[in-house]
Amino acid sequence: HKRGQILALVASQDDPAQYNSVMNCIFAAQKSKVIIDCCVLGTQSVFLQQASHLTNGVLVAPTPLEEEGLAQILITHVLPDRQCRALLAQSVPHDVDFRAACFLTSQMLDRAFVCSVCLSIFHRGNNMIECPACRSRFKPPAMQRKRKRVAPVGQVNGRPQAQPAPQQ
Repeated sequence: HKRGQILALVASQDDPAQYNSVMNCIFAAQKSKVIIDCCVLGTQSVFLQQASHLTNGVLVAPTPLEEEGLAQILITHVLPDRQCRALLAQSVPHDVDFRAACFLTSQMLDRAFVCSVCLSIFHRGNNMIECPACRSRFKPPAMQRKRKRVAPVGQVNGRPQAQPAPQQ
């Protein structure tokens, strides 16, 4: 049976403030088995790299010289359905940049904190009490004291030790 297919044609840079919205769309398409094919003109797009990768779509990034034949590129790479794509020699996928954008600062992050309710991403989160995106309240992490483990009698560092013979 036929599934959906989307073509995203972009000629501008990503807007990190739109990261959550874009990723929600990508995850919805992925769950619905909708392919997102992407054509990026004159720039790079982390969002569309992730979209095409996660939905098994095609990412086409023609050079300025190749843009003159854009119609042919799109007909060749984007128009074929799933079955035909398996038979075509598609270009090797580019390395996908899986960094995420901070909800507050819009900067791209290698490591981040994630709200467990709305999945918004933040550059700092170790002292957050409330998510700025969905206003969910978090319990501050409880500081637990480490208890010193006491080895059972006859053991040192968890290993049995020879006991002296009882004296008579």
